[in-house]
Amino acid sequence: MIEHSRAALFNSLNLVQSDHPSIAQNTFWPLFIAGTEASSRDGSRAVVEKKLNQAMKRTGFSNCEVALQFLRALWFARDEGHCLSSNHNHIKIPDKGREVNWIQFARNWTSSGKQFLVF
Repeated sequence: MIEHSRAALFNSLNLVQSDHPSIAQNTFWPLFIAGTEASSRDGSRAVVEKKLNQAMKRTGFSNCEVALQFLRALWFARDEGHCLSSNHNHIKIPDKGREVNWIQFARNWTSSGKQFLVF
């Protein structure tokens, strides 16, 4: 069921016009959430990144670059089996292949002094 929902999310994401002047500012949060579910295996990360960049270019809201930096770090952590820590740059997750929870990752991200803001 979850995989079906995820597939439907990314099929719909292809229809989002993040560079359309009247809706670009409304796409950041949905794109961010999609990014937390994006995978390196199916190209969904590239779609999220492209659409976030389109929305930032259209709106001029480059402050959402922080959200993209966060997603890139989350993706890296998932690919490498690491998680940001407030005490170290990276710590090893005991179960290699375990899915890194983006909310916990965000808590670790902010506790290490990094900004976390999506709007």
